[in-house]
Amino acid sequence: MVYIVGERKQQTFLPPSIDEYIKVNDPVRVYNAFIMISVVIPILIYARQTFGEADNKEIKASIVTQTEFRLISKENFFGKSVVNMLKDNSFYDRDWNSSASGFPNDYQLQSNGKVVLDRASGLMWQQSGSAGDVSFDEAERYVLKLNSDQFAGYNDWRLPTLEEAMSLMESTEKSGGLHIAAVFDNTRRWIWTSDKNNASLPWIVNFVSGNCYTYVNDYFDFTSDGYIRSVR
Repeated sequence: MVYIVGERKQQTFLPPSIDEYIKVNDPVRVYNAFIMISVVIPILIYARQTFGEADNKEIKASIVTQTEFRLISKENFFGKSVVNMLKDNSFYDRDWNSSASGFPNDYQLQSNGKVVLDRASGLMWQQSGSAGDVSFDEAERYVLKLNSDQFAGYNDWRLPTLEEAMSLMESTEKSGGLHIAAVFDNTRRWIWTSDKNNASLPWIVNFVSGNCYTYVNDYFDFTSDGYIRSVR
């Protein structure tokens, strides 16, 4: 293997010594050598141990690329902006994007089943959530307590944005007749998000009906409550 080091692209067959570059006062090469020795080489060694003599294409193919979703909540989020968000991300919604297949999640249970990591987005979710349906104000207090209790060892839980919550939506019914993967508890049938529409009403993602909306709505008789599935 040939290493390319520094701005002058010097080729070496062994990682250059940091000491040598310190002696000649070459900070760029000191930095590059440090990265090579402390980061790149351990990764290459791990890859070789894991994949054997696999070529570079095989190793690169094993790396999972993550899709990042908006994590900052929005006010005045409604109409065409919501529809565009659904279509841009291929999120399934029974009313606004019914031909979409949904986001290709890659779930993994962690922390003794308390949380679900989606390796496709990097988001970590509660596997279950609130014990019952609560008001939006109660939802915010629930998240505060989750953080004070350091649920699953973390204190940065929050309500998901509509974009994040819709990444969980399946295009077909799964466990319990819900549009969400069976890895999740199936009693949290609709969940609060942190986004609000132009009337300051929070968005709900409903895994029973397979869509998103804000209160007041025509789907159910209730007018104020939802479940919580926090994310980080």
